Amino acid sequence: MKQFNNASHLRFAQGITLVELLIGIAILAFISLMVASVYVAHFRLFSNQSTNIDVASQNRIALDEMVNQIRESTDVWPNGNSSGCGFVFSGTDQIVLRLWPLDPITGDPTTPSDINDNTTYDHVYYCIASGNLYKAIQPALGSKRTQSQKILATNVSQLAFTYYDSSNPPVVVDPFFATQIKVQLKISQQNYDKKQTFETDQTGKAVLRNKPN
Repeated sequence: MKQFNNASHLRFAQGITLVELLIGIAILAFISLMVASVYVAHFRLFSNQSTNIDVASQNRIALDEMVNQIRESTDVWPNGNSSGCGFVFSGTDQIVLRLWPLDPITGDPTTPSDINDNTTYDHVYYCIASGNLYKAIQPALGSKRTQSQKILATNVSQLAFTYYDSSNPPVVVDPFFATQIKVQLKISQQNYDKKQTFETDQTGKAVLRNKPN
């Protein structure tokens, strides 16, 4: 009995063999690989969902902003000068909107001092430069609306305007004669590893409520 205990103690003191160590390392590596695979899969899924939501949200916010601004406009002006995109022309891919200036005290829209003088109106520009959708404001002298320029959306692949009159059904017309405008905005963005592209293509339509008869 004493010899058996000594032999057992001797075997225990010898520790694990190289084969046992390699098997343990292999098992640990396999478990680590499985955990890492699950983590990467969940990260990829979360990243793709986040990118898709961001693209759709950015598109909707920018589109709503343009539609609301068009509704406030008196008309579409043929051309103007915007620091955001240089010299801008109203056309199929960029637009110049003309608005009543804001009263310097109350901030309410007010009739221009000279309705035949373009400089007495506020101007708003929407255009694309380097994949960014810019909005620039050029106020008339004395208007409470402040001069500004900002980026409404990034990764913009298409911005399109279609101009219609008020007939039924509406007919496509020159921008200056438009009473309603359809806006199309397309945004494309790649996911984190550049292997998948998410795209949203949305449209909105607005009637120029303040257009003179």
